Amino acid sequence: MKKLITLGILALTLSCSGKSGEAPKPPTAPDPGTDPGAATDAPQMSVSGKDVKDNPKIAALTPSDELNCGTMCGHLAYCNQKMLQKTTSNTALSACVKGCTARRGEADKARWESMETCMKQHRGDDCPALRSCIETAMSDLQKKLHGMDAPVPEAPMTDTPAEVKP
Repeated sequence: MKKLITLGILALTLSCSGKSGEAPKPPTAPDPGTDPGAATDAPQMSVSGKDVKDNPKIAALTPSDELNCGTMCGHLAYCNQKMLQKTTSNTALSACVKGCTARRGEADKARWESMETCMKQHRGDDCPALRSCIETAMSDLQKKLHGMDAPVPEAPMTDTPAEVKP
């Protein structure tokens, strides 16, 4: 009886494999590079499975564009995409515009005014020049805000301890 069951299983295995003497092979996924039916130019997908669409607000500033928070943030996002290959999400773009519009505090106002000055000077595709201008302006601003305009002279060190009065 055991031999009969063993022969039945063997016969079933061989009949499923297609060729006698070969074990059955597991199914494999088609290779998109060699499969002629696979789509090669599929739209870019987000993690949620939705199509990623280009944001029309992300664009280089032209000489005729009005300089406001929306165009400034769009131009910054454009330069990030061009230079760093980083795509800016709609949420991040919206946060940039809100931060620019609010301009809370002295430091925040000065930071956005510096960026605005740089963007007036470097419109269009010259993102490296804009980035350099912003980095220099931010460095200068940080020094100014932290009181590092001029080096503070240190008190000279002496070998004698300071006199303490009772």
